[in-house]
Amino acid sequence: MDGILVPPQQPQVLAEKLEAVARDAKEAARLGEAGRRKVETQFSSERSAEMLAQMLQRAAM
Repeated sequence: MDGILVPPQQPQVLAEKLEAVARDAKEAARLGEAGRRKVETQFSSERSAEMLAQMLQRAAM
């Protein structure tokens, strides 16, 4: 599995993808680690401070 893409309004496809991941421990671990990295990158304290500073700058204009 390269990526997990689920079209909107297609719960059966979602169920199939979830079942496939549940059966593949390596893929589940890979996806979990990728998710962790994404959260750590996008929601780090540095990134949050940067976003807050940008919002405050825009509000001051």
